[in-house]
Amino acid sequence: MIRYCKRPVLIVEGQGDSEAIPVLMRRTYEINEIYDVYAAPRPKQIGSIPRFLREGEMERWIQYGLQSDGDSVLVALDCEDDDPEAVRTEVSRRLHTMNRCKDKKVAFVLFVREYETMFLHGIDEIKMTYPQNGWIPGANLELQPEMYRDAKGSLSRLMNNDYAYKPTRDQARFSNCLDLPVLREKSESFALFERILLGLANGSDRTVI
Repeated sequence: MIRYCKRPVLIVEGQGDSEAIPVLMRRTYEINEIYDVYAAPRPKQIGSIPRFLREGEMERWIQYGLQSDGDSVLVALDCEDDDPEAVRTEVSRRLHTMNRCKDKKVAFVLFVREYETMFLHGIDEIKMTYPQNGWIPGANLELQPEMYRDAKGSLSRLMNNDYAYKPTRDQARFSNCLDLPVLREKSESFALFERILLGLANGSDRTVI
């Protein structure tokens, strides 16, 4: 039976992600003219990808998500220094050995290297929308943001000394001003995020990686 998921339970890293990923999720569905899918309330916060991949931890958190008030589970974490393909392979293998709810999908998204890397691709929109963050005129970014860690630090270095990037203050609001069609062309992470979301909403295979 095809399942069209409307209320995925989110499993994320921390508080900033708990607020930002539902925003990015809503906006991603809107640009695809889907208006009836929303994240379930109270995302689960699990910390970093190494913790998630510890023996038994991934399975415990996914079972927790499956038992929560939602019709599916979406895990969205920063890849950091790990090899994205190796992580996806391990997650896929372990998912297929789990005894899961048969009528609920589980989807997994990795942001390379960090969620905030997408902000480096969309920095012009962010600067225009939030000039009060004290952006340094003429400050430049790396040409290939995915090649480097510390996107949060890169954002802070673009601001003057009175400001620094704070996930709990900035992550959700920066997510709300990105030009998503442009970001799709620049960011592999966002293109994957969008593809996974559409797979959940449109009733693709029960497990989506």
